[in-house]
Amino acid sequence: MPTVSVIIASSHEPRTIARAVMAFLHEDARCDVCVVAPDAETLNAAQGVADARVHTVHDDGKGKPAALNRAIGEVKGDIVVFSDGDVKIQPGALNALIRPFSDERVGAVSGHPISANARGTRWGYIAHLLTDMAHRLRKERAEAGELIDASGYLMAMRRAGVDPLPENTLADDPVLTFMAHTKGYRVAYAPDALVSVKYPTNVRDWMKQKTRSFGGYIQPYVRSEHKRMRSFWQEVRHLGWVLTYPKTIREVWWTVELLVLRLLAWALAGTRVRILKQPLDKIWQRVDSTK
Repeated sequence: MPTVSVIIASSHEPRTIARAVMAFLHEDARCDVCVVAPDAETLNAAQGVADARVHTVHDDGKGKPAALNRAIGEVKGDIVVFSDGDVKIQPGALNALIRPFSDERVGAVSGHPISANARGTRWGYIAHLLTDMAHRLRKERAEAGELIDASGYLMAMRRAGVDPLPENTLADDPVLTFMAHTKGYRVAYAPDALVSVKYPTNVRDWMKQKTRSFGGYIQPYVRSEHKRMRSFWQEVRHLGWVLTYPKTIREVWWTVELLVLRLLAWALAGTRVRILKQPLDKIWQRVDSTK
């Protein structure tokens, strides 16, 4: 059996980090957990989990890519799992996530994010639509043997396929996905590897999150492949499915709002990354409503 190391990148999340860590420790598949964070409160909360398999790494606050690079240098597992400090994997998720590595051709595996937000609100509905669409696309592409974009909320890679991330990376998940792809590995999807995610609950936080995320697909590290993973025009091709998703008049209106916001977020990401060439610390802003 391959050994498994989990890296949980966190920042100022003392209320949720222990829950995130314990969810991995309770899995049948054994793993060690490395929590990397810039603040003492989060690190102390993680150290409060009474298990020798948990260790912490202090990063210098230069951003998530630098933090991940620091943690990657610390872990020893054959399989490296990446997750966040404000999400929670569901029972059986780790087993499901590492199962596809029995195929030597697989170098990375994406988990399946699900929304913790209630569908009955505007932002809850938007979260459900987007996570359901992402699940549908990953499943279809994986079955067709096409490249999928792994989710940074829960993904795993062979240790041999992990290189240091560029420290101005806006979205680590497409860069890690592209690493595996360029090394000749397949990227698989584990639909049973569920991870519960709380998504933004206001327009300001939603735009912050999506601008950064979309910007990551525009950066040159994945630009040659971004149309195969995620792009505005790719999303337009799935408009028909999106329009069948709402079940009430209110949800129809929320869908229209989402389409406008999505267009604005892609435009803003392109402006900030390609035209203004803003640095990481200007684009990567904390999203408080997801904590």
